[in-house]
Amino acid sequence: VIAPDLEEQPQSLKQHHEVTAPVLEEQPQQQQQPESSSRSQLIHVVSPYHSRTKNYFYPLDSTQWPMLVSLQHAQAEYMKWKEESSAQKFDSVIVVCAVTAADYDALHDVLTRYCQHTTVLPRTTSTEYPQLLSKDLPFFRDILEAGIGVAASDNYHLVFTNSDICLSKSFYIEVDSALESPDQVLFINRKTVRDVNVSELKLEEREGYFRAKHQAAKEIVAHGHFSIDSGDWTVHPGVDCFVMHSSILKKIDLGGDMFVGYPPFDFNFRLSLQVMTGSGGSSILHSNMLSGGTFHFGDDMSWREKSLSEEAVWNALGADVNYLTWCPIVALPPKNAETLLNAVACGKWFHPRDGGSIVPRFVKDGFEKDYFNNYAALLDYSETGMPFTKRTMGSTPEERLEWGADFS
Repeated sequence: VIAPDLEEQPQSLKQHHEVTAPVLEEQPQQQQQPESSSRSQLIHVVSPYHSRTKNYFYPLDSTQWPMLVSLQHAQAEYMKWKEESSAQKFDSVIVVCAVTAADYDALHDVLTRYCQHTTVLPRTTSTEYPQLLSKDLPFFRDILEAGIGVAASDNYHLVFTNSDICLSKSFYIEVDSALESPDQVLFINRKTVRDVNVSELKLEEREGYFRAKHQAAKEIVAHGHFSIDSGDWTVHPGVDCFVMHSSILKKIDLGGDMFVGYPPFDFNFRLSLQVMTGSGGSSILHSNMLSGGTFHFGDDMSWREKSLSEEAVWNALGADVNYLTWCPIVALPPKNAETLLNAVACGKWFHPRDGGSIVPRFVKDGFEKDYFNNYAALLDYSETGMPFTKRTMGSTPEERLEWGADFS
């Protein structure tokens, strides 16, 4: 089905929370499997945002629209492969787009052409920290719960990627092949490819709305595929993609109050999954281990920009700033208020429960034994009393304590 070449008016937020609409290309048929099927549902959740800068791909931008196209292509490729293979692990691949309430009206008409579900997030950093941040950054927990909320059963895998991360056509096939056991967790880092010179696409000469933007996004994605196939890419050290089975997700609090867009939520969430799955329960798939994988255009690292004084955060949070010392993976000093707020939320997440317990708060009630069996028995507690000292990155526990004392 080809979408009409016209700009339709956004639908009311009150009328739609989860919606479907005509797509820009023929969607792969998601075959219905018997309820007794042991295959898992693969749910991929992303959180697109409304670009505040006018550009050809408005209301998105030149990274997000190609991301959506790449997901659609990877879905189609997996369903084609599924018809030809008897070893596939997934019944279906579902894309969930989780957006803020402020962005819903602007993005609705675009997202319904790519996402099987569009869900409104309950909060953002601007609603939770109005005195500090004007940005509508979504919370990691809320994004994951948007994906979990559409699961058809208790047997599913959840994939999370950032909104500017594109997929190779073979991505879901590679995930299927990499999973050696149902409860395994995968961490996939991206390839970095060169930015596309959008001006060379002569977008201003194209007519139409959805059709033209979709075609332009396809050309950008094709540029990324060509760069990967020709070896013109570099390794990126970050963690942009998580693949997690439902049996693991039910054991942890889903990210506390860490939000996306700024460190250190990614490395610390990865650590919590490694802790709860134990030795052999998780695998890190580096860029050079996959023929396709994921990719990103350029590497601007805008999160490094300084946006607000740390003193303002201290004045707003008071003694809560001291929770930062419990965040295992954090560089000091934080480069901006967003990173500092995220580090504080991370510290609260890893802080032991009340009442003298040594079990971190990220461990859900009833799964303490998993924590001790998989990891805690091997912990090397430092003289500070903090666990995870062997997994610390960016700063030592002692350095974090000293920084907290100096800052306060």
